[in-house]
Amino acid sequence: MKGSFGVIRVKGIPVRFHWTFAFLLVYVLAAGWYEGLQSSTILLNTAFLIAAFFCIVLHELGHAFAASLFNIRTSEVLILPVGGIAYIEKGKLSGGREFFIAFCGPLTNLLVAGAIWIILQRFEPIDTTYITLREHLSNIGISFSTRLMWINLFIFAFNLIPVLPLDGGVMVGALLKRFFSELTTERIQFLMSILFSAGFLVYSYLFHAVEYLFFAWFLYFTARLRIQTRT
Repeated sequence: MKGSFGVIRVKGIPVRFHWTFAFLLVYVLAAGWYEGLQSSTILLNTAFLIAAFFCIVLHELGHAFAASLFNIRTSEVLILPVGGIAYIEKGKLSGGREFFIAFCGPLTNLLVAGAIWIILQRFEPIDTTYITLREHLSNIGISFSTRLMWINLFIFAFNLIPVLPLDGGVMVGALLKRFFSELTTERIQFLMSILFSAGFLVYSYLFHAVEYLFFAWFLYFTARLRIQTRT
């Protein structure tokens, strides 16, 4: 795909990184320098970001490998600063297969988090204190592996939100299509996207969680774009 770099092939599936991903790395480095963090902390945060996106790659490969069980081809995986996309042949997907393939992405992150938890049980204590997404991406004094476990749980939970383009939205769509027409299904999903977008907006205002403004915008923008492409 144009505008991507760093092609890695996993079982014949090309994994590419969009050029804007480089800006995210530069931002993390620059933000750490601006805040006066030590070089070791800046490098650790950068390494954590790379590790987190490696888990996103695993997430998308989870979709791809699930599709391969039905002899459905994945042309490529594209990693963006906001997540990833597995380009799977849609023509061969039944509702049940679509549901299963969509669920296997979050399931991969749950399995990764579980594996880290098992390792941590043996080697170090686990901090179960709830922390925000912003704190995960900063130096908050908990171990690298614990942060990675929590970020995988976040990816798992966030992707199960039942709105498009998230996996939860795909799963809900697969279920709705069993009872409604495709047009009615898309209208229901658009309404759900608006409601969740409004929910993130209210949460951001009440708890001063600025990062949730991005989630609100992202859900509204993608839902609106999907409707516009249909008209």
